[in-house]
Amino acid sequence: MSAGRRGDRLTAKWRTFTGLPADLKALIGLSFVVALGSNMVTPFIGVLMVEAVGLDIRVAGVLVAVATFIQFGGSILGGPVVDRLGLKRTMVLALTLRTAGLVLFGLAVRVPSAAYPAVILVAGGPALYLPANKAYIVTSVSDAPRPLFLGVSSAALNAGMGLGPLLAVLLIDADPVLLLIGLAGLFALITAAHQAALKPVERRPAAAPAATGTEVATGRRAALRGALRPVLFTALAFYLYFFFQSFMGLYAAGVSNLQVLGWVMLLNCAMVVLLQPACADHIARADYRLLVVGSFGPTCCLRLSDVTSLPP
Repeated sequence: MSAGRRGDRLTAKWRTFTGLPADLKALIGLSFVVALGSNMVTPFIGVLMVEAVGLDIRVAGVLVAVATFIQFGGSILGGPVVDRLGLKRTMVLALTLRTAGLVLFGLAVRVPSAAYPAVILVAGGPALYLPANKAYIVTSVSDAPRPLFLGVSSAALNAGMGLGPLLAVLLIDADPVLLLIGLAGLFALITAAHQAALKPVERRPAAAPAATGTEVATGRRAALRGALRPVLFTALAFYLYFFFQSFMGLYAAGVSNLQVLGWVMLLNCAMVVLLQPACADHIARADYRLLVVGSFGPTCCLRLSDVTSLPP
């Protein structure tokens, strides 16, 4: 493809993006800030609980595991909550939970027992927020430009994920209480911004089922059986990924410098930020089985090789 054609395609994508309604553009910007604030604390929960709160490393490990399970396994509750509250109210509720959890985390430095409810609230917020965030875009954007907007949204989230740890390492050693209370204030502002900038969005009406009764139930069971293998494969890949994300902070603090971890995470997220919007159209047209195998397969192999090479 010539440079002129590539330039025309990028210009067309930019015009499409600038034509977004104000609430969608605000949501993409807010997604960046949410990811920035979240990743100033999430990768360092283990470090904070051991070094700032003073918990035993085994107790901290259990709490990290619980937090990870709630944050990502708990997303299955996002659908019923959205059905009851709506997309905007679900996101506002999720951010309120995370704000309260960060306040409790700051108090846990002085009152360690506050760490237990803090972990649940800090993890419960994203469990509700992320499904509602993506559903807001899917519901608000037509079919043709949707891959581009999902790619831009993912790039915004990953930009925040990359910059968050880099900023956090500057504060976590100096004053963890200041970091946590400052983040609580940031999330309070983010919550207010969501309330002010977003408009309520109605869910798309569900398609009328072609059959009823036993045939519908049989169709649902068949759909679940068809989804079983990709769900199990993704669960394995994410288990390995979040095992490293949750404990890499403690490992880096023990053998090197947390700032190195911040730069590595920034590089990782920068690749996503640069590549995902540019590849959105190709991803939308690709075979999803090849995408899953091509992305998670090497990740699983690398994680397993890393596990066997770590020192005891």
